[in-house]
Amino acid sequence: MKTLEIETSQIDMRDEVVSSLLKWYQENARTLPWRDSPSPYRVWISEIMLQQTTVATVIPYFSRWMIDFPDIKSVAEASLDEILKQWQGLGYYRRAQNIHKAANIMVEYFDGEVPEDKETLKTLPGFGPYTTAAVLSIAFGQREAIVDTNVRRFIMRLLGREGIADSKQDKWIREYLEFLMPYKEMRSFNQSLMEIGALICPSKTPKCLICPVQKNCKAFHLGLQDVIPITKKKKLEKIDAGLAVIHDKKKFYIQKRPAKGLWANMWEFPGGKREERETLEETVRREIKEEVGIELSHVVFFSKIRHFYTHFDVSLHVFICETNDFIEESEVAAWVSLEEMKKYPMPSANGKILDQLREHFV
Repeated sequence: MKTLEIETSQIDMRDEVVSSLLKWYQENARTLPWRDSPSPYRVWISEIMLQQTTVATVIPYFSRWMIDFPDIKSVAEASLDEILKQWQGLGYYRRAQNIHKAANIMVEYFDGEVPEDKETLKTLPGFGPYTTAAVLSIAFGQREAIVDTNVRRFIMRLLGREGIADSKQDKWIREYLEFLMPYKEMRSFNQSLMEIGALICPSKTPKCLICPVQKNCKAFHLGLQDVIPITKKKKLEKIDAGLAVIHDKKKFYIQKRPAKGLWANMWEFPGGKREERETLEETVRREIKEEVGIELSHVVFFSKIRHFYTHFDVSLHVFICETNDFIEESEVAAWVSLEEMKKYPMPSANGKILDQLREHFV
C-alpha cells in the first residue's frame, strides 16, 4: 500500500472539512448515554462494547453495566463470572475478560483511574491502537487518530481511494488524519468522523445530498461513492453440532470452558461438532463420552437452533439426555436448576437453549 501524498487541493480544503464536520456534529450528534458524562471510565467501557457491535445493541448493555459497575473499583471487586454474566449476549467475550484484568491493574497501580499517558495505557489488557486513541482523544482531549470501519469508509470516499476497507488501509489513513486533525476540539472531531460514517456515509446508500463535506468528496464528484470501498463478501462455513442437555429430575449438567480460547470461562451444555458419516445422536454420545467420561442411557431430540458467528453458520441440534453414571461436581462442572442457571454466564446460543428449556420444564 502506497503511503499518502497530500495534494495541494487537500491542503486548501483542510480547514473547511474540519469546520464542516464539527458544525455538523454539533447540530446532529445522537444523544447517547456515554456522551452525557464522558468520563474516562465511561468512554473506555462504551468503546469496548461498541467494537463489533451496533449502537442500538450496546445502549441497554451500557446502561445496565453502569448501574451494576459504576466505577473501576466495582469492576475489579466483581468476580469474572459476574462480569461475563453482565456481558452475556454481546459476544467477543475476551473484551469483558480484558476489562476485568485492566480494572484490577488500574486499582492496584493507578488509584482506580484510567491512566492518561499513552505509553502506559497501551500496555493494559484490551488497549489496542483503536481503544487507546479513543480513550485519549474522547476522554482526555488528546490529539490521537481513531480509525474504525466508519472512519476508513468515510476517508476512502473523501479522498477517492479505491480498495477494501480493511486494516491494510490504516497506515495511509492515519497519515491523512495526522494532517487533518485539529489541535483543539479533538473529542468532537473524532466523534464527528465516526458519527458521519455511521449516519451519513454508511456502506450502502450513502446520503451524499445531505453530507456536510459533499463539495470536498472526491468519490462523490467521480460518481464512485457506491463502489468505494469494495465490498468483501464473507463465506460462512456451515457446521452441524450436537448438544446434550443432561438432566436428573430438576437439575441440569453444565460445564465451564477453558480459561483460554473461544468463550473462555463461559458455562455451556456439553457437545460438539458432528464428524463425517456420523448421526447427530452418535455425535452427542461420542462427545459426552470424550468430554464428561460417561455413557448416556437416554437420548431424545429436543430442538434445533441456528446461530451465526463471525465465520460460521452453526446448526445446534439439542438432545434431552439422561445417564446412569455419576457426574461429580467441581469448579468446572455443576448440576444446577433452571433458576440457578441465571447466575452462570453462557454463550448466546446456550442462552437460547435455556429459554426453550424454561418453556418445556415448567
